[in-house]
Amino acid sequence: MSGLDTHLLKDLLIVSFAERKILDQQTVLEVESSLTEIANAFSPSKILVDLHKVQLMTSTMIAELVKFHNRCREKGKEVVFCSAGKELRELISITRLDKLMHFDDTREQAFKTLNHEGPSFSAPGPRWPR
Repeated sequence: MSGLDTHLLKDLLIVSFAERKILDQQTVLEVESSLTEIANAFSPSKILVDLHKVQLMTSTMIAELVKFHNRCREKGKEVVFCSAGKELRELISITRLDKLMHFDDTREQAFKTLNHEGPSFSAPGPRWPR
């Protein structure tokens, strides 16, 4: 998936951004397309969005994250965002996204929020979709 790295871990899909700065329209469109595909898929029912690589994103990308979150919720999927850096965390707070969506400080906290054990080893799971 362009703009995103995805790995399936049992019933949990881990989504990570490939870019540090999501500022240009082409990257936003690629990410939006990938997020739509994930939201519309029949499985998995739990999604962890790891933001550790992201430093900056446009307001359009923020809107896409909100749409992704809402689409997933409508389809009965649980979504947790985690590992936002300081700058992104400030943006999340200013935009009040932390009131609308769930953000955990670490991936381990997100696993607990999703009632998932997390990986038992350091290697990533298979890429999604297969």
